[in-house]
Amino acid sequence: MKNRKHKGSDRIVDFTVIKSEEEVEAIIQEQSSYSTIGQQQKAIQDYDELIRMKPDCAEAYYNQGIIYDDLGQYQQAIQDYDEAIRLKPDYVDAYNNRGTTYGKLGQLGRAIQDYDEVIRLKPDYDYAYYNRGTAYRKLGQYRWAIQDYDEAIRLKPDDASAYNNRGLSYLREGNNYLGCRDLQKARELGICTGYEWAKNNGFSSLI
Repeated sequence: MKNRKHKGSDRIVDFTVIKSEEEVEAIIQEQSSYSTIGQQQKAIQDYDELIRMKPDCAEAYYNQGIIYDDLGQYQQAIQDYDEAIRLKPDYVDAYNNRGTTYGKLGQLGRAIQDYDEVIRLKPDYDYAYYNRGTAYRKLGQYRWAIQDYDEAIRLKPDDASAYNNRGLSYLREGNNYLGCRDLQKARELGICTGYEWAKNNGFSSLI
């Protein structure tokens, strides 16, 4: 499943001189660049302080949720996404990321509900179709998965992961021709996992 993330560069932050929304956004972008565990813990401390100063800052909760998710602290990540959504009810990235976190916890029904909300709010959000399709595939609902991968590919025609997963879903449905065709396309786009699996599991004549 795919998360939305923000990039930036880090610096020491003096929270006592924050004066404008532009400064808040700059801080969020900068703190979200931390990559190592030590840096991530420092970023969490900075977000905690920013939230103390600006408790209505949905973006701070959202980005802190991303860090907790990266650290494997999924329940804390969900709590932060919850708060981001409470403060900004149309926050599609927060719904999407909360859905992926629910998916990591095996709560696929709740994940699908979040992706449904993303698609309702932003029908051209390709990540949500891909992620919902992946949730349906994990549930064995391959026809629904294929429909979502169809839409993900329509919105992003070079999405190798969507071709790969749609191909595997077609194979599960018994449609070997379309499945292998998709796996070949995924391979051309740079993802070979499904192609190699099919080649080693009785589909080599179709690859």
